[in-house]
Amino acid sequence: MRVFAARVGGGFGGKQELLTEDLVTMAVLRTGRSVQYEYTREDEFVIAPLRHPMRVGVKLGATSDGVLTALAVDELMDTGAYGNHGVGVMFHSVHESISVYRVPNKRVDAESVYTNNPPSGAFRGYGLGQVIFAVESALDELARKLGIDAFELRRRNVVVPGDLMTVVDPHEESDLLFGSYGLDQCLDLVQAALEGRRRPTPGR
Repeated sequence: MRVFAARVGGGFGGKQELLTEDLVTMAVLRTGRSVQYEYTREDEFVIAPLRHPMRVGVKLGATSDGVLTALAVDELMDTGAYGNHGVGVMFHSVHESISVYRVPNKRVDAESVYTNNPPSGAFRGYGLGQVIFAVESALDELARKLGIDAFELRRRNVVVPGDLMTVVDPHEESDLLFGSYGLDQCLDLVQAALEGRRRPTPGR
């Protein structure tokens, strides 16, 4: 029998590697009873993998009216002592994070390095949170420098249905397609939620 699986997803970082499953299985086989393994708070920091610490730099280029022309991401990622997910997290962290905006010139420099820190593993978002935070922060700075509303800057540059998805290999036929589109609605909702709120003063 041969099984060809399409894109499934749904791991969310919690089903990517064996952490306690082997111990629980052995206990079940030995005792013949149901077994539950519960981490202590200390176990969470000593046994369980951590989210990948990253140093991320972002450079943006744009026209005076806020159309993005260039995006460069420089990422250094701490994969810990074993690097179980070093390659995968690094790939997704820079692949999907630069796919949200239409930019004709994109460059990524990324390294995943071993350290003597606890192992970094799979977490929900798989590295995207760290890099997207840097990209979005850079967009806010660019909006201030151009004197353009930050939400308007995003609306002018976000991908829309019909745009090609960013793929790593130019010869690759991506199976990623727009099934639905709600990014414009998300921007509207966030903007409405933030209107009238006082922005915190830096350093307080």
